[in-house]
Amino acid sequence: MTLTDIKAGNIGGLPDGYQAMPASDAPATLEKIISNTVGFFTVVGGLTFIIYIVLAGLTWITAREEDARLSKAKQMLTNALIGLALIVVSWAVAGIIGTIFGFDILNPGKYIEMISPGGSGGDEREKRSS
Repeated sequence: MTLTDIKAGNIGGLPDGYQAMPASDAPATLEKIISNTVGFFTVVGGLTFIIYIVLAGLTWITAREEDARLSKAKQMLTNALIGLALIVVSWAVAGIIGTIFGFDILNPGKYIEMISPGGSGGDEREKRSS
């Protein structure tokens, strides 16, 4: 009996179990993973900003002229704005660096397609022999 003879059923968490995929689908999958990861962290950063702003506002409102709480609220507000600025600036810097070096960092899919076996890239000898 080999490992492949064992009937394990569907792998938990996957709706259709494990499905083998051809190598030509790998670039699209990698692009989706990168895109989803960047999008996820951007959304998390935006939601964190909103939550921090609301908490800073509530702290400010309930401070009742207590200097320590007012200072804490101002610091929370400042930290939230700095965090949002970092998110926006990081997108801008990534775009600028990508433009300078001729590599679109914010759109990795087209480069992944070029280096994939089924994409437009590949070995020059294969192109000439066709």
